[in-house]
Amino acid sequence: MAIIVNLIGGLGNQMFQYATGYAMSKDNDLTLKLDIRDFNNNYNHDGFQVKEAFKLKNQIISKKDLSTIQRFITNYYIKKLVKRSLYIKKSNKFYIHRDPYEYDKNLKKIKTNIYLDGHWQHYKYFNQYKADLMKIFHFSKLDFTKNPDLLNYLNHQNLVSVHIRKGDYISNKKNKSIFFNLEADYFCNAVNKISSQIQDPFFLIFSDDIKWVKSHIKFNTKNIYYVSSNDKAFLDMSIMSQCRHHIISNSTFSWWPAWLKSKASIVIAPKKWLVQNKQPKGLIMKHWQVL
Repeated sequence: MAIIVNLIGGLGNQMFQYATGYAMSKDNDLTLKLDIRDFNNNYNHDGFQVKEAFKLKNQIISKKDLSTIQRFITNYYIKKLVKRSLYIKKSNKFYIHRDPYEYDKNLKKIKTNIYLDGHWQHYKYFNQYKADLMKIFHFSKLDFTKNPDLLNYLNHQNLVSVHIRKGDYISNKKNKSIFFNLEADYFCNAVNKISSQIQDPFFLIFSDDIKWVKSHIKFNTKNIYYVSSNDKAFLDMSIMSQCRHHIISNSTFSWWPAWLKSKASIVIAPKKWLVQNKQPKGLIMKHWQVL
């Protein structure tokens, strides 16, 4: 008996998938297994990052074990075809795919083998295991090779991460049609808002297009450092996790360092996450400030 979670996407997405699978495995006292075959057919981002980032135990499921759960899942292309089905039941074994932003309270009622295939981007799936996840999602490595001067600021009392997601949100047609493009005003207003609430903040700017940020966003502060991106995305997130406060983009990449902090931290999040009118409620915590 096992909870099997399909992993795909960037590091932030993988963390949501792992966290949901972990919570389900704890609730049902079942083994957690990871299906990482989709990375063989997807070349975006950096592949299977959660293991490298957090030194997870070997939880990868074998093809043989997978076939004992549900036959059609062993074939990647057949799985792609059935993925559109919301709920498939076969011999009391379940394949589950849900809307990425909706919370399904009935999911926890299932007490059997489960194959989770989706994004599971709602904090209610795993919020009760935050203490566990803070230990699991602990970065074992910090690398300042590309940012040697950053060491001078890490002990600052009010270090603030500012994550500005551009890159594939602009260049990728599909992403552009899904994710709202946050303008310079959002980040400038967020910096000003935090500056009015805490003493002497120091801002670390993270972006997948730092050149664009420097030329298009003029922050009203001199306490600022532009972080040069590392070759591995998890190294950027590891530095972000050292910050006490966070200004996040509409991106799971900056969501996680903010969520993993205590409620004493200030987090500013965008009100508009998606292009469409319906916005994901499960990505905004009650104590966060929304702009």
